[in-house]
Amino acid sequence: MLLWTHSESAHGKDRVDSECGRCKYILRCHEMRDTPEEPTQLKTSRQQFELLDNKYCITRRTHREKKGKGTYCRIFHWMPAKSIRPLSSLAEVETLTGAVTMKSHFFMNIQKAGWIDVREVACLNCNHCSRHAYKRCENVAFCGQVEAREAAKKSGGREHAAETRLSGNVQRHGLRRAKRVRAGMLIGSECANETEPYIVSVALDSEREWTEQDDSVRAGTCWMGRIVVGMPYVRARKCKKGADGLLYCTTECEFNMSSEDVRVVEMEHEEVAVRRSSRASVTSNVKTFRLSKGAVHKLKHRCWQPLS
Repeated sequence: MLLWTHSESAHGKDRVDSECGRCKYILRCHEMRDTPEEPTQLKTSRQQFELLDNKYCITRRTHREKKGKGTYCRIFHWMPAKSIRPLSSLAEVETLTGAVTMKSHFFMNIQKAGWIDVREVACLNCNHCSRHAYKRCENVAFCGQVEAREAAKKSGGREHAAETRLSGNVQRHGLRRAKRVRAGMLIGSECANETEPYIVSVALDSEREWTEQDDSVRAGTCWMGRIVVGMPYVRARKCKKGADGLLYCTTECEFNMSSEDVRVVEMEHEEVAVRRSSRASVTSNVKTFRLSKGAVHKLKHRCWQPLS
């Protein structure tokens, strides 16, 4: 029994699929030859990688025998499990809904952000599918129709993998917006956390410049990366998002935000009156805000597709 699966995470039905299947077959056959005199069990992924990399980089049939077609050379890579990003941040998509469900076995990139084509069964054998004309497939009765589905991650993270905060153009716009920040404003900023790509906070003061004194006193209070002497920043109080995505309430978390990460200033909102406790001794400084859909949409857009 193999303890590891050798395959690409969420790979498509292309040439890689058959090669991964071949590698699993090679490893299975190798372990079945195990005897007390000559043990061949592969107990770690590193051992499995070394076997494949040392003996099976070149296919059994030569390039001439394959007539110049197909796969001839395999290149294997290995890394420890802790170095692999969780699937939820890479390819965990909740795409297959409605008539097409998780039993689908065909996914195709249609070069449209946030959308992919899916199908219940991959054909790839008829005249049209062999030429990638999948919508004219001759085996529709068996394979099903090709349908477009929106790709939405189960984890709630952003659909676009690139971190926009590293773009020089985006950073310059952030610096200009931060100069307009005043105490009490609701501001939206970008976050590198895939499950929380943007945050809403209340500005506690106008923009300041990081000093040597800040470096010694506030070094551990920066939200996104380190702020060095001379960098402009905004001190803010983080807000917690409610269930509907529009309701936000303040928290006790105060932090320093680099001005480069500011995406929206003075977000449109209304303050929600919270019912007070009947006990006189119970007081709360928590404020609740309901943001407009337009303000949230603008923040999402600037965090996900700021250059479009």
